[in-house]
Amino acid sequence: MDASKNKIRNSIRGHLRILKDLDFARRAGHLPSTLAFCGPEGIGRSLVARALAQDLVCEDRSSIAEANGPVGEASGPVVEACGLCGPCLRMAKGQSEGLLLVGPQKNAVNLADLAPVADFVQLARLGRARVIIIDHAEMLNPMAANTLLKVLEEPPDATYFVLLAPSSCHLLNTLRSRSQIVNFAPLSLADLQSLYPTAPAWMLKNSLGQAGRVARLLSDNAPARRQARVSLLQNWLAGAEFGYLNPEWKDLLKDREEAKEFSQLVVGLCRDAVALQVGPRPDLRNPDLQQQIQDMAKLPREQLFKWAEHALKWERELGRPFDAQLLAEEFWLVSHERGF
Repeated sequence: MDASKNKIRNSIRGHLRILKDLDFARRAGHLPSTLAFCGPEGIGRSLVARALAQDLVCEDRSSIAEANGPVGEASGPVVEACGLCGPCLRMAKGQSEGLLLVGPQKNAVNLADLAPVADFVQLARLGRARVIIIDHAEMLNPMAANTLLKVLEEPPDATYFVLLAPSSCHLLNTLRSRSQIVNFAPLSLADLQSLYPTAPAWMLKNSLGQAGRVARLLSDNAPARRQARVSLLQNWLAGAEFGYLNPEWKDLLKDREEAKEFSQLVVGLCRDAVALQVGPRPDLRNPDLQQQIQDMAKLPREQLFKWAEHALKWERELGRPFDAQLLAEEFWLVSHERGF
């Protein structure tokens, strides 16, 4: 088995313990039919899900059989897919007959979005296994979740579901109770540096262990987008009670990803302001926004904590199938209430 040919596996950073546990369960025949991969976006949940799918569909079992022997503890080496057989190559290209990807079209995963799942599981299985990956499973509306639940209760043989969500708390109770929860931790600075060796240190720290955030910060339009968020921040800090009604800000905050970036910016600056209050040489996450940090550091610490609390709540709610514009307006008004 030539591990260098396994493109999906080689693109993963961190999560070795999770990979070993999944490998152990798979080889022992105890892999649950429904898994919930929980953790922040951009840390590799989807990559691990696709790597697991490749392991399940791989047809080159000879090297795996040699490596197996008696199934031992999960702490042993990970036995992965060959990366060379037809199913492995098709999986790497995203063209596998054994993989179905499902995600929200707008602000929720609706019943129509799950229609391909019913067709997929009813067709005759062509390979060793079938895997359905449902991204943003926290955005399943009740009707879609109940429909999915019927399939999860009696899944066809060799059919596996992987639900991707920020945390198990975001999943509906009925789905959470039928899933094996797998919690993913943010990536280490070393892992991020290996992926983005040219990224400045402040950018890696500001990413909160999420490779996806580093990629966005390095993108060609990142400076303009960040400047737009900073301009909105200044408007918000100025206490403009109805500033969110500005058409430019409304368009920005309608985009869930942009709204999440803004909420994370608020939290990061509150953190930096408190750090500046505590010591003369703080380790700042946003060193390019020194003036804003200094202005915020003049405010009472309790106010900074309240702002960060409001922003974190806003970010959590953005992970649910609620209207993004209404959530932005609620944050804006609540954070400007008297007494913060």
